Amino acid sequence: MNFGVANRLDHGDYAVILAVTLAFFGGCLAFAALAHFVGSRFDTGLISAASFAMCIFLYGDFSRALQFIGSPKLILALWLAASMTLVVLVRRLWTIPGGATALQLLSLTLLVSPVVLSLGAAPTPGTNGREVLRTPPPSLASGLYRPNVYLISHDSYLRADALATFYGFDNRAFTDRLSALGFLLPSRSYANYNFTNLSLTTELGMNYVLSTAAEHKALLGTLKISGETEAATQFKRRGYTYIFANNGFFGSLKCSAFNDVCLNPQTSSYELYGALLDLTPAGWIVTNPSVYSSYTVDRLTDFEPRKQRQPFLFVLHTVGLHNFDWDADCRYRPPTHLVGWSTPPSPPLSLIKRAYVDQIQCVNRMTLAAVESLLARDPEAIMIIQADHGTWSIGGLRSRPRKDWMATREADELFAILNAYRLPARCRRLLYDTISPVNSFRVVLSCIDGIDYPLLPDRHFLMSGPEWNGHPFFEEVSFNGQRP
Repeated sequence: MNFGVANRLDHGDYAVILAVTLAFFGGCLAFAALAHFVGSRFDTGLISAASFAMCIFLYGDFSRALQFIGSPKLILALWLAASMTLVVLVRRLWTIPGGATALQLLSLTLLVSPVVLSLGAAPTPGTNGREVLRTPPPSLASGLYRPNVYLISHDSYLRADALATFYGFDNRAFTDRLSALGFLLPSRSYANYNFTNLSLTTELGMNYVLSTAAEHKALLGTLKISGETEAATQFKRRGYTYIFANNGFFGSLKCSAFNDVCLNPQTSSYELYGALLDLTPAGWIVTNPSVYSSYTVDRLTDFEPRKQRQPFLFVLHTVGLHNFDWDADCRYRPPTHLVGWSTPPSPPLSLIKRAYVDQIQCVNRMTLAAVESLLARDPEAIMIIQADHGTWSIGGLRSRPRKDWMATREADELFAILNAYRLPARCRRLLYDTISPVNSFRVVLSCIDGIDYPLLPDRHFLMSGPEWNGHPFFEEVSFNGQRP
């Protein structure tokens, strides 16, 4: 089953687009060489056009390399100067003795290199372009309890009571269906952090990645959630295959060499348009929607557990609720200014809330279809359906004095998350009403091994983005009557 959700292009596929660009430039050079050979004056103009066309499609890489400058206008000016310099140099090289021969050799190189790049980016034979087996796990001893384990992490999915409070939306139809499928839903579960990277790194690391303000100053963007985390390592030691669903929205959520299987989405012609636009300076004129590639939850209906090397740990983080791409019936919503909670200029709050509720309904449909499909083929599976953090609809935290934060409802909206566990009956005693993601895999491993591993205290940390009043902060906050 597929809900028609359009996935977007992974940055890894830029190699193919660059190959097309180089092939275009090489083709122009080759054609100019032919024109030069037959004595046509058309060749010099064509060389100039080819050179500038290549510069246009290299603008994206040029601007990313100089982003430290901080001024888009200055970067554009530098790109124009570099482009004109290149065009002049190529024209002059074309007219000097031996120059035409050198450019002809270059044209042959540029015509051949796309083939090499395309082969390097091609999927491994037999993987259907979506699954790439990297390292076979060791064989298992017989008689051990080794169910397949799924983590389905939804970005920004609020707990049912918070949805009712902040959005006026009754989500009981969804949560009741999860309960009927064997899930337990702790009613007072809060996120450990209010940002994705820290939340998922803490969950998969089975420990708090940051707990002091001094640690907060470290470079957080380098966290590799798909890599050698504690949870992934523990499961591999037990003979599990590690299956990771690629998410190009966050760099730290892309597949890594530590994954045994990488699930990659397919792309559409619309995504190719967006990716090509992203390589050029046309973004100054034409609005370019964000380009990313995410393995969305609806694709799980096509996932075949029995075709995987058993048992496996499956990890998926989906950004369906992060950007407002779908309506309530899961029809793709054309790009609009509704691109997130904090992107200026802010649209009306009522419009944001309505779009978020639409997304919730679509994600509910996709999630239930995926879970029912998986359980029909993998009835003994352990599953976690969980959010990384809450939402930002009130928005007052960014301007309110820090001393007032916990006295308002904003913090509750940021941290109250959906959290649902499907465990065997004998393991349900391990769950409790205030469990947070840091203890999720401690509970799962306790269930698998039949040993009660120690749990960590459920702690919650509020951190700022750089745009919040220009004053970075990192503080422990309290919920459920507990004090930090």
